[in-house]
Amino acid sequence: MTIFKFRDFEHPVSEVNLLSHDMQQTYSNRGHQFRRIEVFTTEVVICTTGQSNFDTELSELRTGYGFDGLAGPPLAGEQAGLFWDDGTPTSHVIDATGSINGIQVLRMNFTGNDGAELATQRTLQITLKAEYPVDSGQFDQNLLEWHNEIQVIGTGGPRFEVYEYEIGPPVVQTTHEFTKGRARQWGHAVMAYGPYMLPAVPQWATFLKHDKTRVGHTSAHHQRNGFENFKTTWYYEFEAPIGFNPVDEPEKR
Repeated sequence: MTIFKFRDFEHPVSEVNLLSHDMQQTYSNRGHQFRRIEVFTTEVVICTTGQSNFDTELSELRTGYGFDGLAGPPLAGEQAGLFWDDGTPTSHVIDATGSINGIQVLRMNFTGNDGAELATQRTLQITLKAEYPVDSGQFDQNLLEWHNEIQVIGTGGPRFEVYEYEIGPPVVQTTHEFTKGRARQWGHAVMAYGPYMLPAVPQWATFLKHDKTRVGHTSAHHQRNGFENFKTTWYYEFEAPIGFNPVDEPEKR
């Protein structure tokens, strides 16, 4: 016989039927493993000898699963799943240790509709979920996003102006035989679990306008058990006595 437990809330023996234990793997947009997700869907059948006990048992159930806001934050080592009646865990147990947000209660759904409902029994389904980061420790797998863009402005050719007069057609006049080359570079990188990544290398370091350089870091997203999404941004401007090569490609990752 088995007993289903969630945190310190323990169901009576065989009151819970584990309908499904779903294990999923998600991947980043760069094709690397990102999250491992485990989802329990359980069916709970509360049986009583009298209708007066339903309210008490359902209230205890709602409190135990936090639907009344009393479950509190996730605790280190908290578990949910099926245990043998001697307390030994079965293979269907999820642990909050190492998870992102602990064990989350997603849904409590009353499903029973036969004649025994609210007479001698009450049937409901409960869905639990835990997500775990897949951190290989390798740089390329922890890098979620890399966007690095360059833009060349002008060609270094002549500059001319078109002048209009009160009488006669407009006149084209060359004001500069050659013009300076200009370019911009910007982008961002997001690391899944930190640390922040260094910005991209300036495309044309010799012609970098140092006073225009901007490098920033966005606050990581707080999760219950840590932080994720460490974003670095960069912006560079360049000027040169000749035009920049318009087919130069930015650094890739």
